[in-house]
Amino acid sequence: MKETRSIKIKEKIFKKIDFKKLSDEIFHEYENIKSQNNDPDFTITITCDDDSQYVTEDTSIFDTNSTLDNKKVVSIVVDLWSIHPHRRIRLNLEHVTDEYMLYRNQLEITGDDSNWVNGTLNRLEEIIDAVEPQNRIARKLSYVIDTLIYIFIGLIVLWVLHFALELAIGREIEIREEAFGNVNDNIYIFLKYIIASWVGFIILLGSNYRTVKLWPYLEFQIGPDHKRYEKKKRNILSIIFFAAILPVFISFGYDIAMSSIKNDSTVVETNDEKVNVNETENND
Repeated sequence: MKETRSIKIKEKIFKKIDFKKLSDEIFHEYENIKSQNNDPDFTITITCDDDSQYVTEDTSIFDTNSTLDNKKVVSIVVDLWSIHPHRRIRLNLEHVTDEYMLYRNQLEITGDDSNWVNGTLNRLEEIIDAVEPQNRIARKLSYVIDTLIYIFIGLIVLWVLHFALELAIGREIEIREEAFGNVNDNIYIFLKYIIASWVGFIILLGSNYRTVKLWPYLEFQIGPDHKRYEKKKRNILSIIFFAAILPVFISFGYDIAMSSIKNDSTVVETNDEKVNVNETENND
């Protein structure tokens, strides 16, 4: 009777050393089966972003200074197959940025010996668990970061349009008074940032930009640094966030705080005026 066990693999950052450990463990099983006078098959198939493909029957391709050091790898399949005894290990991994593609990333083990199946799965799963995890917090906050990016871009566009309009008509324009009238300060601030976010969203709509893609569900960090696109973009985003986007968020908080202080001052002044009027009436 055959038994099959499988696990899904996601939210990990695989480096070449991780693939080396996994493939070595599977190759060790291959050598054990071969030592029993059997003829198993072992292959590693690697596909790169330039459509080149490498097929090898050992794990040396994951050694230091191998061909992969100059390639951006997009998928790796490690396959062990034996008929007598029946053994099958298939590790399929792909660099994935979209969740709906995750179904391809899995480890599947089949055999006619339950102890072998479960023991092999446990050893390989232990190696996978030790792989660096993807930044889950960043993924969860990616939509907040997107919104701040939309607001940042929108505010720049609105400022440029405001400046261009003033140049065109030859006088200063008070947007708040001419567009919103005597609207409440807090409402005006919210409207300004909401409009800015929509402007930024519309501008980036055609680019299909999403911050969540900078933290792939399964990421490969193999090859030269300049081809590790997500890692490079994360570094750039960090600089932009702290240099420009975070100040927008602080500015929003500042506007709200100043508006509240202004409203409180107005209330105090109004109350003082009422007190003065009452005192005048009483004196009269």
